[in-house]
Amino acid sequence: MKRRALTVGSLLTKKQQIISARKESIHQTKIHLQQNQSKFEVDPIIGQILLEAALQQGGFLDFKCRKGTCGRCTVQVTKGTSLLLPPNQIEQQKLNRFLTEGYRLACQAIIK
Repeated sequence: MKRRALTVGSLLTKKQQIISARKESIHQTKIHLQQNQSKFEVDPIIGQILLEAALQQGGFLDFKCRKGTCGRCTVQVTKGTSLLLPPNQIEQQKLNRFLTEGYRLACQAIIK
């Protein structure tokens, strides 16, 4: 006879699971971006490139090369900078002094 392992999640009713999931999504921190005069909010997806996450979530960011050479995808992160990995070498060379002001290359910034 096969035994079924019980977990805390399996003991909750479907309604309780839905309510719990909603509470978690409400408290999830978003990454706030600004590019030119446009502002965006991005739900962080671990390991994803910021540009890809923004585009998948309906953000209309201006971009071109996706390699970090053109700088067209530069955004200012106004909230949620702690949710991104530190700038890589490409970002450091391209943005130089602007990194301290929260600017990042969306095609290079990775969500942690």
